[in-house]
Amino acid sequence: MSSGFIDELFLGSTGVTNPINFLPSRTINVLNVQQMTYSEVERRFLSLYSNVAYTYNRKYVLNGSIRMDQSNLFGSDKAAQYKPVWSIGGAWNISNEDFYKSNILNNLRVRATYGIAGNAPVPGSGGPYDIVFASNSAVYAGLGTGYTVFNPRNDLLTWERTATTNFGVDFGLWDNRVSGSLDVYNKMTDNLLGFTPIDPTTGFSYSYNNLGSLQNKGFEVSINSVNIRKKDFSWKTVFTLARNENKIIELKRISAITAGNKLSGQQMEGYAAFPVFGFNYIGLDNNGNPMALSSAKDTLRLASQIRVDDPKFAGTTQPLWYGGLTNVVTYKSFSLSFLIVYNLGHQMRRDVNRFYTGRLLNNMPEYFENRWKAPGDELVTDVPKYMANTSQSTSQRNVNFYTQSLGNVVSASYAKLRDITLSYAFNSSVLKKLSMSDLSIYGQVNNIMLWANNDFNIDPEFYNLQTGVRADRMPAFFTFGVRVSFK
Repeated sequence: MSSGFIDELFLGSTGVTNPINFLPSRTINVLNVQQMTYSEVERRFLSLYSNVAYTYNRKYVLNGSIRMDQSNLFGSDKAAQYKPVWSIGGAWNISNEDFYKSNILNNLRVRATYGIAGNAPVPGSGGPYDIVFASNSAVYAGLGTGYTVFNPRNDLLTWERTATTNFGVDFGLWDNRVSGSLDVYNKMTDNLLGFTPIDPTTGFSYSYNNLGSLQNKGFEVSINSVNIRKKDFSWKTVFTLARNENKIIELKRISAITAGNKLSGQQMEGYAAFPVFGFNYIGLDNNGNPMALSSAKDTLRLASQIRVDDPKFAGTTQPLWYGGLTNVVTYKSFSLSFLIVYNLGHQMRRDVNRFYTGRLLNNMPEYFENRWKAPGDELVTDVPKYMANTSQSTSQRNVNFYTQSLGNVVSASYAKLRDITLSYAFNSSVLKKLSMSDLSIYGQVNNIMLWANNDFNIDPEFYNLQTGVRADRMPAFFTFGVRVSFK
């Protein structure tokens, strides 16, 4: 085998004559030359930061911080600059007070913080300069390379800011055999970053801008327990539980809200950040075509009859509850641990039959057999009929009333036994002979058990919750290894 250099310029312009080609009419082959491209991202920051903390008598803690940033990512207007991020917090160690006496709750501390954090704009999306790209269009013939403005400048672009209020309690029971914390928070994010509509007379329909606000609120619990503590045997547990709800408070959209926007899960004011909507499906007519009830209590049969208020809110694809449970059991040099994770309270769109028209070219799923076939079947099934004629099908009905119905929005809650790990740590005498500080072997198995709150064999972790499309599951797999640390 041999190779050599090619003249890319010649092959891209003149080409090869009389090539061997399956098209007899082609007498010249020209190389499709790949244009070389490059890009550059420049971030410049000037930051001033200060932090202070004070503790008095191991009982009272006060801390604060402030940061000021200047950047080429912000707009050049003074209103967009000089916006500091800062925080202030305090804690009271109640269990260190002289008056506090408890043999059970031996450790108790309360905390409170308030702070503002910032998220800088994405480089290349907007800011104090126009974002342009080169174009070798024929429009610029004889004039050299032309440049097209991709995103216009925005002198008012500034931080995406999140103000967080947090109240917390840390505790320890029975000489810290059980310990943990509880935090309650409220986060308000304003000046969300994204693309917003602008005056079209400027020559642009949208620009990168600060476009709205979002609220998150909830709580987090963490509990650590030493269930058994003996000389050669111990059992420890770590449990976490969190709940979070969010809501779009304000949002400047590029276009008006439509029923299609709702059904595709787009973000809208007054709803969770990742909403699920569905039709109020009322079954099939005597011809096997789906029907839905509109917001005005009319019967919907065709897509042209749908109004923006007809899809109804059915929940969110983000878990409202989530957390995990870890247990670690040790016996002499052996250690066994397992982790359970869970996500609860969210919804997903079920992957129902989606083939109702056209030629049958593939094997149909089993539930295709449950479709409407003859008058009277509407009493025993809600699956629309199959129609081979595509144009006739779309003109007579809207099957989305069924596929995107509220009845086909189901729970996405699940829990998984994420992994089980068994390890053995060699004792100090072996480590000394081998001049090691640590030596252990372990075996681990992952993804071996799933509980899902649905009857359709859906693993929500490998599933598009909004569109109802399955992805390949992560199979169970095994890992074996050795951990070594030398002195």
